[in-house]
Amino acid sequence: MDFASARKRIVLRRLSFPGLFPIADIPWTSDGGTLSLSASASVKAQARWTHNGGDISSGDVVRLSCEFDDGREREEIPLATLKCFYGVTGERGGLSSCDIEAYGLAKIAADARYWQPYSVRAGTDALDAVSDVLGSVGLALAYRPDESHPVRTSKTYFPEDFSKLDIVNDLLNGAGYLSADTDELGRVVLRRSAPTPSWAPVELAPGPRSTIEDESAVERDWAGICNVVIGVVDGPDDEVMRAVAVNDSPADPTSTVARGEVCRVERLNDIESQDVLQAKVASLLSEERSRLEAVRVRCAFAPLRLFGPVTVRKGSADGVYTVQSLEVDLRTMAMDVRARRYL
Repeated sequence: MDFASARKRIVLRRLSFPGLFPIADIPWTSDGGTLSLSASASVKAQARWTHNGGDISSGDVVRLSCEFDDGREREEIPLATLKCFYGVTGERGGLSSCDIEAYGLAKIAADARYWQPYSVRAGTDALDAVSDVLGSVGLALAYRPDESHPVRTSKTYFPEDFSKLDIVNDLLNGAGYLSADTDELGRVVLRRSAPTPSWAPVELAPGPRSTIEDESAVERDWAGICNVVIGVVDGPDDEVMRAVAVNDSPADPTSTVARGEVCRVERLNDIESQDVLQAKVASLLSEERSRLEAVRVRCAFAPLRLFGPVTVRKGSADGVYTVQSLEVDLRTMAMDVRARRYL
């Protein structure tokens, strides 16, 4: 599919919730709007557009997709599943008009709290508890890993301190996962931090059929990079777990070999085992090394995903990066992409 030259049509569908089954197509009446995805946000997907007509109600769950037709084939790609909220309402051309703000379905858990303290006993599988909390707000895991993560110590979450998303993320952190997110189909996905792979299915590079604009920027922040990460977890009966990850690569100008030790100490909560703690500090060290280089580019639409790999060959950027943020123009489908190397 030639996404750059293909005809584009935004497709908007109302979904049942829970269940996420299509109920009705909603005419796309906006002449623009944006979809933003950010790995650093607690609710990672957000969209804004102006809707003309009375087909959307505040609280509706919708799926935003784009249909591409290049004359040879037609493909509909889901972009995000979102919960809608009204902003400013008015009238335009005799039709009701409203500014829509929509968020990834993780917002449903972010807005909800248990009315009484919620307790998780020691020995409970963390992923079972995560499924329980998500199910209480109508969300479900896209995939339940076939592994066990017993909670080390009993925990109580008070409603004044923890939303349901906070509870989920605390349990996932203890099991060695990143914070919860919903994918483009509205399912909750669990992710672990991992090095950027050596190959990516999408390449952004100059050439006869280039989809990347001339403007690009490479960011480098080497001064504060740590090359030793020490993780500490306080447990019951004054038990303490420690783990260390060290960058001692002779080829890395920020390693202990080149710069001496630059240490970072992290106190972590209720990590379930020494293996999970070791993986966590290795992940934190990978984050430190990812600060070596980030790249920003503007390009035509490409089937990229948050946390997914992309090859960028533009100026001094040459290699595989991990997508950290995307902003899609819903009128042209042009994309602003920020990606980093995770080594």
